[in-house]
Amino acid sequence: MAPGLADFVPERAREPELHPPAKGHGVVRGLRDGPGVFGNADGVRRETDQAFDAHGEPFARPPVDQRNDALAISGNLILAAPRFYDTASDDLVESSLRSYRAADGTPLSSVDLTSLGLDIAGLAIDGDRLLAVADDELHVFSLGGEHESTLPLAGVEDGAGVAVHGDEVFVADGDARAVVVFDRASLE
Repeated sequence: MAPGLADFVPERAREPELHPPAKGHGVVRGLRDGPGVFGNADGVRRETDQAFDAHGEPFARPPVDQRNDALAISGNLILAAPRFYDTASDDLVESSLRSYRAADGTPLSSVDLTSLGLDIAGLAIDGDRLLAVADDELHVFSLGGEHESTLPLAGVEDGAGVAVHGDEVFVADGDARAVVVFDRASLE
């Protein structure tokens, strides 16, 4: 059975971890008590009035880089598809589909998509389904997070975003720097 957003374990608040080389400098490594939707907390200082390190030492790069390019809003929900990459090889090591309460960013659910190998770069709500673009494919999910189908996107090599308007689905192709328009009925 495919994972679903209803089968979630909420992320629990915890103390921020300090990156070992930067412990004395107050640099936050992983800020897990925030919603985590809009990016990576690496290099964020806890105190806004702290001076930067005068030693000129570069901060050690964390072993994993988080990217959040895919966001969609539906009513009072924010849906996100964060991806985590190995910084040495740039290989995808984890991907997920997450939901948050729009009013305050509270995490609601998370579905692990790593086993599907999806590198989702764009999300859009289309009625009772969620469209996710990854490379040259459109993945269709139920709003409950179940993967329903995969559709090829003819003419798209590097899907970088998706939007729905009326009877059309617009897919941004990052490599071609173009938007390809599909008839919505052809993607069902």
